[in-house]
Amino acid sequence: MLFKINHTAPLDLEIKRILTDFIDESLEYLKYSDQNTDECIHEIRKNMKKARATLRLIRPGIPTELYQRFNALFRDIAREFSEARDSRALLDTFNCLMIKHEDSLPLQHATTLIEDNYKNKTSKLKKDKPYSATKAQLDTTRYLTEALKITTGYHKKLLEELVSNYKKVRKAFKKASRTNDAHEFHEWRKKQKHLLSQFLLLEDFFSSEISYYPECLDELADLLGKEHDLAVLILFLQKSELPKQEFITIKKIIMEEREVIQKESLHLGKERIFKWSPKDFILILKDHYSF
Repeated sequence: MLFKINHTAPLDLEIKRILTDFIDESLEYLKYSDQNTDECIHEIRKNMKKARATLRLIRPGIPTELYQRFNALFRDIAREFSEARDSRALLDTFNCLMIKHEDSLPLQHATTLIEDNYKNKTSKLKKDKPYSATKAQLDTTRYLTEALKITTGYHKKLLEELVSNYKKVRKAFKKASRTNDAHEFHEWRKKQKHLLSQFLLLEDFFSSEISYYPECLDELADLLGKEHDLAVLILFLQKSELPKQEFITIKKIIMEEREVIQKESLHLGKERIFKWSPKDFILILKDHYSF
Protein backbone atom coordinates (compact mmCIF):
# COMPACT_ATOMS: atom_id res chain seq x y z
CA MET A 1 0.00 0.00 0.00
CA LEU A 2 1.34 3.44 -0.99
CA PHE A 3 0.49 5.60 2.03
CA LYS A 4 1.21 9.00 0.54
CA ILE A 5 -0.47 11.47 -1.77
CA ASN A 6 1.00 11.70 -5.26
CA HIS A 7 1.42 15.45 -5.72
CA THR A 8 1.03 15.15 -9.50
CA ALA A 9 -2.40 13.46 -9.29
CA PRO A 10 -5.82 15.01 -8.50
CA LEU A 11 -6.33 15.23 -4.73
CA ASP A 12 -9.82 13.67 -4.87
CA LEU A 13 -8.53 10.57 -6.62
CA GLU A 14 -5.56 10.20 -4.30
CA ILE A 15 -7.65 10.44 -1.12
CA LYS A 16 -10.12 7.92 -2.56
CA ARG A 17 -7.24 5.59 -3.47
CA ILE A 18 -5.69 5.76 -0.01
CA LEU A 19 -8.96 5.26 1.87
CA THR A 20 -9.98 2.44 -0.48
CA ASP A 21 -6.62 0.74 0.06
CA PHE A 22 -7.12 0.86 3.84
CA ILE A 23 -10.63 -0.55 3.51
CA ASP A 24 -9.73 -3.31 1.03
CA GLU A 25 -6.67 -4.39 3.01
CA SER A 26 -8.79 -4.57 6.17
CA LEU A 27 -11.41 -6.66 4.36
CA GLU A 28 -8.62 -9.01 3.31
CA TYR A 29 -7.38 -9.32 6.89
CA LEU A 30 -10.91 -10.17 8.02
CA LYS A 31 -10.84 -13.28 5.81
CA TYR A 32 -7.92 -14.69 7.78
CA SER A 33 -8.83 -13.40 11.25
CA ASP A 34 -9.49 -16.91 12.60
CA GLN A 35 -6.05 -18.10 11.51
CA ASN A 36 -3.98 -15.22 12.90
CA THR A 37 -6.22 -13.17 15.16
CA ASP A 38 -3.51 -11.01 16.75
CA GLU A 39 -1.95 -9.80 13.51
CA CYS A 40 -5.27 -9.28 11.75
CA ILE A 41 -6.92 -7.15 14.41
CA HIS A 42 -3.71 -5.15 14.91
CA GLU A 43 -3.45 -4.35 11.20
CA ILE A 44 -7.14 -3.51 10.92
CA ARG A 45 -6.89 -1.11 13.86
CA LYS A 46 -3.80 0.55 12.38
CA ASN A 47 -5.58 0.99 9.05
CA MET A 48 -8.58 2.59 10.71
CA LYS A 49 -6.39 5.03 12.64
CA LYS A 50 -4.51 6.02 9.49
CA ALA A 51 -7.81 6.43 7.66
CA ARG A 52 -9.02 8.81 10.38
CA ALA A 53 -5.76 10.78 10.14
CA THR A 54 -6.28 11.06 6.37
CA LEU A 55 -9.80 12.35 6.91
CA ARG A 56 -8.62 14.95 9.41
CA LEU A 57 -6.21 16.34 6.86
CA ILE A 58 -9.08 17.05 4.42
CA ARG A 59 -11.76 17.75 7.05
CA PRO A 60 -12.41 21.39 6.07
CA GLY A 61 -12.73 20.33 2.43
CA ILE A 62 -15.68 17.94 2.88
CA PRO A 63 -19.18 18.37 4.39
CA THR A 64 -19.24 18.17 8.19
CA GLU A 65 -21.92 15.46 8.28
CA LEU A 66 -19.94 13.30 5.85
CA TYR A 67 -16.76 13.70 7.90
CA GLN A 68 -18.60 12.75 11.08
CA ARG A 69 -20.09 9.66 9.48
CA PHE A 70 -16.75 8.53 8.08
CA ASN A 71 -14.99 9.20 11.36
CA ALA A 72 -17.60 7.33 13.42
CA LEU A 73 -17.42 4.28 11.15
CA PHE A 74 -13.62 4.05 11.21
CA ARG A 75 -13.59 4.68 14.98
CA ASP A 76 -16.21 2.01 15.70
CA ILE A 77 -14.46 -0.60 13.56
CA ALA A 78 -11.21 -0.08 15.49
CA ARG A 79 -13.05 -0.08 18.81
CA GLU A 80 -14.64 -3.45 18.08
CA PHE A 81 -11.23 -5.09 18.43
CA SER A 82 -9.75 -2.87 21.16
CA GLU A 83 -10.14 -5.28 24.11
CA ALA A 84 -8.46 -8.17 22.31
CA ARG A 85 -5.67 -5.94 21.01
CA ASP A 86 -5.10 -4.33 24.44
CA SER A 87 -4.84 -7.75 26.06
CA ARG A 88 -2.13 -8.71 23.57
CA ALA A 89 -0.27 -5.44 24.19
CA LEU A 90 -0.41 -6.12 27.95
CA LEU A 91 1.07 -9.57 27.45
CA ASP A 92 3.86 -8.30 25.17
CA THR A 93 4.68 -5.42 27.54
CA PHE A 94 4.89 -7.72 30.55
CA ASN A 95 7.02 -10.23 28.64
CA CYS A 96 9.48 -7.44 27.81
CA LEU A 97 9.66 -6.54 31.51
CA MET A 98 10.23 -10.18 32.40
CA ILE A 99 13.20 -10.40 30.03
CA LYS A 100 14.72 -7.18 31.30
CA HIS A 101 14.06 -7.69 35.02
CA GLU A 102 13.74 -11.45 35.40
CA ASP A 103 15.90 -11.47 38.54
CA SER A 104 13.90 -8.80 40.38
CA LEU A 105 10.32 -9.36 39.18
CA PRO A 106 7.91 -11.57 41.16
CA LEU A 107 6.33 -13.39 38.23
CA GLN A 108 3.97 -16.16 39.24
CA HIS A 109 0.69 -14.38 40.02
CA ALA A 110 1.06 -11.52 37.54
CA THR A 111 2.01 -13.86 34.69
CA THR A 112 -1.07 -16.03 35.30
CA LEU A 113 -3.38 -12.99 35.46
CA ILE A 114 -2.06 -11.44 32.26
CA GLU A 115 -2.01 -14.69 30.27
CA ASP A 116 -5.55 -15.56 31.43
CA ASN A 117 -6.75 -12.07 30.48
CA TYR A 118 -5.32 -12.49 26.98
CA LYS A 119 -6.91 -15.92 26.53
CA ASN A 120 -10.29 -14.68 27.80
CA LYS A 121 -10.38 -11.58 25.58
CA THR A 122 -9.30 -13.54 22.50
CA SER A 123 -11.87 -16.26 23.20
CA LYS A 124 -14.58 -13.65 23.70
CA LEU A 125 -13.75 -12.06 20.35
CA LYS A 126 -13.92 -15.42 18.56
CA LYS A 127 -17.18 -16.24 20.32
CA ASP A 128 -18.82 -12.89 19.56
CA LYS A 129 -17.66 -13.05 15.91
CA PRO A 130 -18.08 -9.35 15.03
CA TYR A 131 -16.56 -9.94 11.59
CA SER A 132 -19.77 -9.85 9.54
CA ALA A 133 -20.77 -6.57 11.18
CA THR A 134 -17.27 -5.21 10.61
CA LYS A 135 -17.43 -6.23 6.94
CA ALA A 136 -20.74 -4.41 6.57
CA GLN A 137 -19.22 -1.27 8.12
CA LEU A 138 -16.21 -1.47 5.82
CA ASP A 139 -18.49 -1.95 2.81
CA THR A 140 -20.36 1.20 3.87
CA THR A 141 -17.15 3.23 4.10
CA ARG A 142 -16.14 1.97 0.67
CA TYR A 143 -19.46 3.13 -0.80
CA LEU A 144 -19.05 6.55 0.83
CA THR A 145 -15.47 6.80 -0.43
CA GLU A 146 -16.52 6.25 -4.04
CA ALA A 147 -18.79 9.30 -3.82
CA LEU A 148 -16.28 11.47 -1.92
CA LYS A 149 -15.71 14.96 -3.32
CA ILE A 150 -13.31 17.54 -1.93
CA THR A 151 -13.83 21.28 -2.26
CA THR A 152 -12.17 22.65 -5.41
CA GLY A 153 -8.78 24.17 -4.68
CA TYR A 154 -8.53 22.57 -1.23
CA HIS A 155 -5.08 21.19 -2.07
CA LYS A 156 -3.75 24.71 -1.45
CA LYS A 157 -4.88 24.46 2.19
CA LEU A 158 -3.24 21.14 3.03
CA LEU A 159 -0.22 22.83 4.57
CA GLU A 160 -2.44 25.07 6.73
CA GLU A 161 -4.31 22.03 8.03
CA LEU A 162 -1.04 20.26 8.80
CA VAL A 163 0.17 23.25 10.82
CA SER A 164 -3.20 23.44 12.58
CA ASN A 165 -2.70 19.84 13.71
CA TYR A 166 0.89 20.63 14.72
CA LYS A 167 -0.51 23.36 16.96
CA LYS A 168 -2.86 20.87 18.67
CA VAL A 169 -0.10 18.31 19.21
CA ARG A 170 2.28 20.96 20.52
CA LYS A 171 -0.37 22.06 23.02
CA ALA A 172 -0.84 18.43 24.15
CA PHE A 173 2.96 18.09 24.52
CA LYS A 174 3.13 21.18 26.74
CA LYS A 175 0.26 19.90 28.88
CA ALA A 176 1.94 16.51 29.33
CA SER A 177 5.18 18.33 30.22
CA ARG A 178 3.42 20.35 32.94
CA THR A 179 1.30 17.63 34.49
CA ASN A 180 3.39 14.47 33.96
CA ASP A 181 0.00 12.72 33.96
CA ALA A 182 -0.58 9.36 32.21
CA HIS A 183 -3.85 10.57 30.67
CA GLU A 184 -2.16 13.66 29.20
CA PHE A 185 0.67 11.55 27.79
CA HIS A 186 -1.96 9.34 26.15
CA GLU A 187 -3.75 12.38 24.66
CA TRP A 188 -0.41 13.63 23.34
CA ARG A 189 0.28 10.18 21.86
CA LYS A 190 -3.05 10.02 20.00
CA LYS A 191 -2.67 13.47 18.45
CA GLN A 192 0.98 12.91 17.65
CA LYS A 193 0.20 9.70 15.72
CA HIS A 194 -2.23 11.64 13.53
CA LEU A 195 0.43 14.25 12.82
CA LEU A 196 2.92 11.53 11.86
CA SER A 197 0.40 9.93 9.48
CA GLN A 198 -0.30 13.31 7.87
CA PHE A 199 3.38 14.05 7.32
CA LEU A 200 3.77 10.65 5.67
CA LEU A 201 0.77 11.41 3.46
CA LEU A 202 2.38 14.65 2.29
CA GLU A 203 5.88 13.21 1.89
CA ASP A 204 5.96 14.00 -1.86
CA PHE A 205 5.22 17.66 -1.15
CA PHE A 206 8.37 18.23 0.92
CA SER A 207 12.02 18.37 -0.04
CA SER A 208 14.34 15.67 1.29
CA GLU A 209 15.92 18.22 3.64
CA ILE A 210 12.95 17.89 6.00
CA SER A 211 12.77 14.09 5.93
CA TYR A 212 14.28 14.03 9.43
CA TYR A 213 11.06 15.46 10.89
CA PRO A 214 8.70 12.50 10.27
CA GLU A 215 11.56 10.24 11.41
CA CYS A 216 11.57 12.11 14.73
CA LEU A 217 7.78 11.81 14.93
CA ASP A 218 8.08 8.07 14.33
CA GLU A 219 10.68 7.75 17.10
CA LEU A 220 8.40 9.71 19.42
CA ALA A 221 5.42 7.51 18.53
CA ASP A 222 7.39 4.45 19.57
CA LEU A 223 8.37 6.00 22.91
CA LEU A 224 4.87 7.21 23.72
CA GLY A 225 3.44 3.83 22.75
CA LYS A 226 5.72 2.11 25.27
CA GLU A 227 4.83 4.66 27.93
CA HIS A 228 1.12 4.09 27.34
CA ASP A 229 1.45 0.30 27.46
CA LEU A 230 3.26 0.50 30.81
CA ALA A 231 0.61 2.87 32.21
CA VAL A 232 -2.16 0.47 31.14
CA LEU A 233 -0.25 -2.44 32.67
CA ILE A 234 -0.17 -0.71 36.07
CA LEU A 235 -3.92 -0.04 35.92
CA PHE A 236 -4.63 -3.65 35.00
CA LEU A 237 -2.52 -5.04 37.84
CA GLN A 238 -3.99 -2.51 40.28
CA LYS A 239 -7.49 -3.78 39.55
CA SER A 240 -6.43 -7.43 39.67
CA GLU A 241 -6.28 -9.72 42.68
CA LEU A 242 -2.53 -9.48 42.92
CA PRO A 243 -0.75 -9.91 46.29
CA LYS A 244 0.04 -6.45 47.67
CA GLN A 245 3.79 -6.88 47.95
CA GLU A 246 4.02 -8.36 44.47
CA PHE A 247 2.11 -5.40 43.06
CA ILE A 248 4.32 -2.89 44.90
CA THR A 249 7.48 -4.51 43.51
CA ILE A 250 6.20 -4.64 39.95
CA LYS A 251 4.80 -1.10 40.11
CA LYS A 252 8.17 0.26 41.27
CA ILE A 253 9.92 -1.28 38.28
CA ILE A 254 7.24 -0.06 35.86
CA MET A 255 7.35 3.49 37.25
CA GLU A 256 11.13 3.55 36.84
CA GLU A 257 10.76 2.43 33.22
CA ARG A 258 8.07 5.04 32.58
CA GLU A 259 10.16 7.81 34.09
CA VAL A 260 13.03 7.07 31.70
CA ILE A 261 10.69 6.92 28.68
CA GLN A 262 8.88 10.12 29.67
CA LYS A 263 12.17 12.00 29.98
CA GLU A 264 13.28 10.76 26.55
CA SER A 265 9.93 11.70 25.02
CA LEU A 266 9.87 15.19 26.53
CA HIS A 267 13.48 15.83 25.51
CA LEU A 268 12.79 14.74 21.92
CA GLY A 269 9.67 16.90 21.84
CA LYS A 270 11.42 19.96 23.22
CA GLU A 271 14.65 19.74 21.20
CA ARG A 272 13.55 18.30 17.84
CA ILE A 273 9.80 18.42 17.27
CA PHE A 274 7.93 21.21 19.06
CA LYS A 275 10.60 23.88 19.49
CA TRP A 276 8.92 26.20 16.96
CA SER A 277 5.78 28.28 17.39
CA PRO A 278 3.05 27.42 14.83
CA LYS A 279 3.80 30.74 13.11
CA ASP A 280 7.48 29.90 12.69
CA PHE A 281 6.74 26.28 11.84
CA ILE A 282 4.62 27.15 8.79
CA LEU A 283 7.39 29.44 7.52
CA ILE A 284 9.90 26.61 7.83
CA LEU A 285 7.60 24.15 6.04
CA LYS A 286 6.86 26.59 3.22
CA ASP A 287 10.58 26.69 2.41
CA HIS A 288 10.48 22.95 1.76
CA TYR A 289 6.93 22.56 0.41
CA SER A 290 5.65 22.55 -3.15
CA PHE A 291 2.39 21.60 -4.85
